[in-house]
Amino acid sequence: MTLKRSDLVSHVTLNLGNRNNLSTYILTWVNWAIQDTASVFNWRSMKKLLDQLRTESGKVWYPMPANIKDITDVSIIDGSSTISLTYKPPDVFRKQFPHPEEDGNQTPVYYTWEGEYLRFYPLCDDDNLPIYIMAALWPEELTTDNDALCPLPKLEQEIISRATYIGAKATGDTIKMRTFSPDSWLRGIGRIARVDGHPSDWTPQYASERVTRDYRTGEFRVPPLGRSTLQTINV
Repeated sequence: MTLKRSDLVSHVTLNLGNRNNLSTYILTWVNWAIQDTASVFNWRSMKKLLDQLRTESGKVWYPMPANIKDITDVSIIDGSSTISLTYKPPDVFRKQFPHPEEDGNQTPVYYTWEGEYLRFYPLCDDDNLPIYIMAALWPEELTTDNDALCPLPKLEQEIISRATYIGAKATGDTIKMRTFSPDSWLRGIGRIARVDGHPSDWTPQYASERVTRDYRTGEFRVPPLGRSTLQTINV
């Protein structure tokens, strides 16, 4: 059963001792916990197909939604053909194609994602072709205006744990900080990640680091927040 915003807040409030003076902050901590949990893995519920963009002949910059966490595939539909473009990091793209607007328009082969923009090379020579983008989107923030469902289904327990830890740290409650430690949160994430989708769903090397499992040892490797290297946890 997916919990609602009010349920998440109630559980965190209970974990922190039902302190009335914390009610102003708990929803903020829950939203921070949701973002932290989303940052670790491209969860199934975050994966969306964006199909609102259309090509414009000679166009250099295509604005993208600001809530995109990862782009994992970009394709252009030309009649009955699907053209899957090859990703290049922005610095490589700029070095290899410094003046795409001067190189003529053809069928795009490469793309890059730079800031809030998508770029193609070569520039498209046709108008109004559908652009399909497979992406992971950041979850929407929960608000008091709507008792919405948790945006990361099956992860409510981990979100509650993370929000409780954030609140315990803010109030200096070292006992609850140990009880709801980041290690226990990551172990919960590892268990859910095992069944949330196959890694082949997210093959590009530039996609966010994900939870992976060493099937020889049964250990999960989880990217810790704020670091680019992976740490190993036992589940």
